[in-house]
Amino acid sequence: MNRLSITVFSLLLATTSIAQQTNGLTNSLALWVSGGYNNFLSNVEQVKNVGAVGGNVGLGYDLQSGGFLMQLGVEYQHYTSNAFMDDFSETVPMLNTESNPYDGIFRLKNNREKQTMGNAAAVMKFGFITPNNFYMLFGGKYAYSIYGTTATYTTVTSKAYYDHLIGDINEKEEGIFSDMPNHDYFTEKRKFSQKLGFKPTVFGSVEAGMKIEKWNLWGATYRLALFCDFGITTLTNKSLPNTSRLINTSKTEAFRPALRPFAYNEQTDRIPVLFAGIKLTMLFGSQNNGGYCNCIQDVKYQKANKKYRK
Repeated sequence: MNRLSITVFSLLLATTSIAQQTNGLTNSLALWVSGGYNNFLSNVEQVKNVGAVGGNVGLGYDLQSGGFLMQLGVEYQHYTSNAFMDDFSETVPMLNTESNPYDGIFRLKNNREKQTMGNAAAVMKFGFITPNNFYMLFGGKYAYSIYGTTATYTTVTSKAYYDHLIGDINEKEEGIFSDMPNHDYFTEKRKFSQKLGFKPTVFGSVEAGMKIEKWNLWGATYRLALFCDFGITTLTNKSLPNTSRLINTSKTEAFRPALRPFAYNEQTDRIPVLFAGIKLTMLFGSQNNGGYCNCIQDVKYQKANKKYRK
């Protein structure tokens, strides 16, 4: 993380120094906030990824030279996503307290997982702006994971079947033990939480929008855009057993299953991350075209002298 900070700071310092020595450039401090739809597109059978919302807040340096744009900076990223799994049943061979074998039958329904990810990212983009104030930026983001969590929610119905006492199960499931809370045969909502670790993630990023000349609040220049970020992250702590969709939450010798996180699947430990929405950028800067400074104290001067507007 220290190397990343030093690299970003060096780029900002070097680019700012060059820009300030060149005529016709607009140097700006950039502040931005973005929000929209987020989805962790893990590929797991019987799972529907529906996503949720995410948000970014960033700070950096923005350079405009004629129609050319460049933006460097850092940002904080917070992503969330939801996924739903189809209802299912699993049968687990078990032993009771008297060492008699039986089958534990577990029905899981209303299965949902909520995933979160927090990153600190370095941002680098290049693009263009047209005379009618339409602009586009293309580039990438290199994100370090700060935190990650997952939580599964399910409703579990537990039953038991003793073959040596009952015989074959008929279609009506007669002879199955159920609704016996003292034997853990009942219906209960259960939650299982687990921390997630991620390797650094590279995002491709594109945004397109307009510079809004009519907005002069706080002496800033504003850009409003649609954006899309896409990257593939990799789990670093894939340590849970992945041979079953169940995880035992009991702290005793009993078996009290909950739903294992969807992120831990047999196919891969790589998770595509999609984030798309609206971005608002505020630019506070100076333009060396005759001494005009786009600062709060110069708002009146800017309105009275339209030729100095960007």
